[in-house]
Amino acid sequence: MRVLSFTVTGQKLAADPVCDFSGLVSNSRGYLQARFRFSADWAGCKKAAIFTGIGEGHPVPLVNNACEIPAGALTGNTVQVCVVGLRPDGYRIPTNTIEFKQKTGR
Repeated sequence: MRVLSFTVTGQKLAADPVCDFSGLVSNSRGYLQARFRFSADWAGCKKAAIFTGIGEGHPVPLVNNACEIPAGALTGNTVQVCVVGLRPDGYRIPTNTIEFKQKTGR
């Protein structure tokens, strides 16, 4: 399994600069995992990442700030991701959307 790391500071989502995003190939299943590091703004939130590939969003709940990237989002040349956090008191914090590239696979 390969782990792609992201940082979330307030509402800014970014690829972790020490993580290697090169050499990704489309059509993976059960191989790519996403791991997120959050700032204090996210304390107490239930979090979900939304991965989008070829126009279709795939929301995934985060468990221990990580999840498997759904195969349905890995079919094209690019994958977009954003994160949303919610608390029971109505607090809602979304991030910007970022994109990473992958090569066409079979």
